Amino acid sequence: MTTNSGDHDATADVLEGAGAFLTFHVSDLEASIRWYSAVFRCEPRSRGADASLAGQITEFALFRLAGMNVFLSEDSSMQGPRDPHSPTLVFMTRQRLAQLRHELAGRGALFNDGEVVEGFPADADGVRAGRNAEFLWFYDPDGNKMEFCRTLPAAPGGAAGAG
Repeated sequence: MTTNSGDHDATADVLEGAGAFLTFHVSDLEASIRWYSAVFRCEPRSRGADASLAGQITEFALFRLAGMNVFLSEDSSMQGPRDPHSPTLVFMTRQRLAQLRHELAGRGALFNDGEVVEGFPADADGVRAGRNAEFLWFYDPDGNKMEFCRTLPAAPGGAAGAG
């Protein structure tokens, strides 16, 4: 790792003027746009293409989901399952997750009910809970992982409990 002090003002905020984006790679952009539009009930804010110096064109669509800019970038060479440690887009919510999961499933969200997560068993609705929060994971058709998470109210005595 190298550092470059150059002419950069050491007191300047490195994020000044920046925006936050997450990129999910998808194998079929049109199918993914349909899926994201159905599940999140919104349309892409923009669409476009980026060209490399060698002339390779990559098409993309930009969604804004709960304040996060999410790029869907087409990569038709994608094959096989995703790395289980790939980025997860997390939505913090106050909604009850069991009801939310049923709504998402009705819109086409994909769930892997066979996933085993040590210490976080799934209930009959597919919602997992720890001591402080409950969560559910779902996936787009290319295996990009998303999560809804709800913190649990503190139980008497200060420890979080089932809420």
